[in-house]
Amino acid sequence: MAKDQTKSLSRNQLQKDKDAVAALANVVGYNPADKKYSLVNAQSAETDMSSKQDAQAKAVAAVKNAKDDAKAAEWNFHNFVLGVKAQIAAQYGFDSNELQSLGLKKKSEKKSPTSKKAKVKNV
Repeated sequence: MAKDQTKSLSRNQLQKDKDAVAALANVVGYNPADKKYSLVNAQSAETDMSSKQDAQAKAVAAVKNAKDDAKAAEWNFHNFVLGVKAQIAAQYGFDSNELQSLGLKKKSEKKSPTSKKAKVKNV
């Protein structure tokens, strides 16, 4: 048995295992002492693995779709709020308390732009 069964197997290893089960079907007279390892059980285990991999792929796709939907909804909401802010500015003005209540600075509270002059150090 494998040591670390918490990690997925490589595609290469899984393909080798599938090939081994396919080859087992051609082994004439295979009759294991432990019936747990019969050809029917090997094929059943492969079918079970494939169905679980399919379910995983569908779940991953569903998560990606949900993430994309949530991201689109976030941007829709953000753009809506930007529109609300623009409407408040248009209706109440850029120096209004209503604009400030939405988290924006009043025009009168913003600093006037200043030119950047090179500072000369006194030597």
